[in-house]
Amino acid sequence: ESKEDGDALLVLALAFAARAEDERAARSLRTAIGREPGLLDRTVDPASRFRDAAEFDRVIGELTKRAAAVPGNADAKFTLAVIRLLEDDERCRVTFAWLRRVTPEDDAVRLCRVAAAGRFPEKKTVKSPAPERDRREGVEK
Repeated sequence: ESKEDGDALLVLALAFAARAEDERAARSLRTAIGREPGLLDRTVDPASRFRDAAEFDRVIGELTKRAAAVPGNADAKFTLAVIRLLEDDERCRVTFAWLRRVTPEDDAVRLCRVAAAGRFPEKKTVKSPAPERDRREGVEK
């Protein structure tokens, strides 16, 4: 399949998301990812698919509310996470990890999670060593 197919399905998914049709949006994204897994390796500006930035912000704001308001709304969470991945927003990692636990058979989620892990490697936290004590108990300087 071609890059244009993936882009067309992305635009379709965004249109469904704008109409609060989360199941159809998620289905379009899953189809796009299945046809063109390389879509996940690109940084895309989904906002450019809208009339203006204000409209995009409104749609993403409403999608974010739907994803948060109904904990079981995996379609809204998936759609939002894919948009965040395409925008290079690492918040998608947490959502893909949750989706992987909830829908382990979903190949699109697996591909997204792998893409997110590659794009946003986990930061290793290094504990700083405890400061040396200037005095040991019972020993005068």
